[in-house]
Amino acid sequence: MQMYLDRKKAKEILKKELALKDSKNIKEAALILNGDEFWNHEVIWSDGKWRRQRVFKCYFTSYWATPMLVIYYKDGKEKRIPCWFSEEDNPKLAEKMRKEYDEKMEKIRKEIKE
Repeated sequence: MQMYLDRKKAKEILKKELALKDSKNIKEAALILNGDEFWNHEVIWSDGKWRRQRVFKCYFTSYWATPMLVIYYKDGKEKRIPCWFSEEDNPKLAEKMRKEYDEKMEKIRKEIKE
């Protein structure tokens, strides 16, 4: 089954974590594909601020690597939380994400050619 990264769910979870009194111990948060995070890792929060990447740096879907939110703490610990949906769960959002990805990749290809 293909799993799609659920950015909205990840952001909601992180907002709840940041509202907790021990949130000052959070170093950063990232979206990853578990098991492939070296290549698929996008920081979304660090240094007390939300981060927006100019280029999509994390694949949004996988058949084998579970999309997750990872919260890294200053003491070296981390919390991994699955954040995904299947195409069967939300076919319209899955299609929208594929289209956005294709558009971003086309833009990158054009920039490379210039």
